[in-house]
Amino acid sequence: MTKQRKPIQKKGRTVNNKGRIVITIDEIVGEISQMPRAKVEKRIKNFKGGFTLDFTEKYLKSRSVAQLRHILLAAMTQSIRKSRKKAQKTL
Repeated sequence: MTKQRKPIQKKGRTVNNKGRIVITIDEIVGEISQMPRAKVEKRIKNFKGGFTLDFTEKYLKSRSVAQLRHILLAAMTQSIRKSRKKAQKTL
């Protein structure tokens, strides 16, 4: 039986024994809620998850910053869910 290592702190973030950063949904929500509109738009345009986001510039400009934050949060949480399901299948 292998010994489980405890998560460690690295630059203020918890890192698991595989070197992956452990982040809670509350931390994600907190980060997104503090982002200015330009940064939210940039994160949506450059989103790299298990799927692509394809919004036009016109559509993004027509949405409120709260709506854009919601889109980004939904995309990020869905990406996390997909990656967890994929990881479970490989076990």
